[in-house]
Amino acid sequence: MNGEPLNNELVGILPLAIVMIPFIGAALATPLGRLSEKYRDYLTLTVTALTCILSALLFFYSWQGVVTAKFNIGFGELPLYFRVDQLGAVFNLLSSFIWFLATVFSLSYMTHEKRRNRYYTFYLLTLGGCLGVFLTADLFSLFFFFELMSVASYLLVVHNQSEEAISAGRLYIFLGIFGGLCLLTATILLYWYTGSVLIEPRLEELIMVPARILILVLLIIGFGIKAGMVPLHIWLPKAHPVAPAPASALLSGIMIKTGAYGIIRVLTVIYTPSGEEAKTLWAFTEQIGYVMIWFGITTMFVAAVMALFQLNAKRILAYSSVSQMGYILMGVGVCAYLGLDGAVAFGGFSFHIVNHAFFKAGMFMMVGAVFFRTGE
Repeated sequence: MNGEPLNNELVGILPLAIVMIPFIGAALATPLGRLSEKYRDYLTLTVTALTCILSALLFFYSWQGVVTAKFNIGFGELPLYFRVDQLGAVFNLLSSFIWFLATVFSLSYMTHEKRRNRYYTFYLLTLGGCLGVFLTADLFSLFFFFELMSVASYLLVVHNQSEEAISAGRLYIFLGIFGGLCLLTATILLYWYTGSVLIEPRLEELIMVPARILILVLLIIGFGIKAGMVPLHIWLPKAHPVAPAPASALLSGIMIKTGAYGIIRVLTVIYTPSGEEAKTLWAFTEQIGYVMIWFGITTMFVAAVMALFQLNAKRILAYSSVSQMGYILMGVGVCAYLGLDGAVAFGGFSFHIVNHAFFKAGMFMMVGAVFFRTGE
């Protein structure tokens, strides 16, 4: 995950283009929808298709070297910084492709829903925020896109504006903001003690930091809420049944992966030493991995049991997603626990991330198709 950068300005502009195109589409969706719903639908489909194509191109370049780009648009000494390695490129391509498939499904499914202009506006805003999480090089930029995704997706959760949807949305936004504050606090502490927020091996610096455990806990809580890690999973079973089926497919298939992605970066990058010679430092990473293994086991078991007692199909799938995230988190823990010998664990949880994204998004759209035909 730490290859040589590609020194090519055209390649470097790709991450910014992938993020900005959905934002531009979101700005145009409502005005265009007031003129013609057909043109708004064409715009949404074009934006997601173009984003997917550019993501495939970025994926191709990432296998030739790490794609980096820095833009002087940010906050003070923290510019917008992109760094795309193979892992980030896989997440990015997977997300953009599933989003395109969900868009195709939305064009039919949303015909029986109201407030479609608002839906497509925040649908595209959420896409831009989600992809930005996978492409950034530092925790502050990641926090910005992470919060944008959380706030924009809130409007997808409460779309039908029923009492149940408002209640679920309230819990969703509360936990999302709390998780974001945890991430922001950890990022500020990291910058205060080390002078940098880059996502790179930092354990040599962090081992000397008194607040290293606090920073770790805050990062795990912030990302764990979005990942649906037990006991931080409580928003998932409430949000999925009330959101439109395409939004549920993305919440479960893609957006919870942003939380998993953050935990992967924390355990396998930030809290690892830069060299294999630091044996004592790897022992610290091993301890973190051991704890995460048990969080993963608890998550997969508790959610699987809870799914057995549900009658609502979307709530069953929501608990299933939490359980599947337990498998992924356990794999991340095993990878950190094994250190330099954890390549097989890394491949295992990476495969299941792709696997779960496809089958769970497909199952939510399948349930949505049943609802579309039967009304229940």
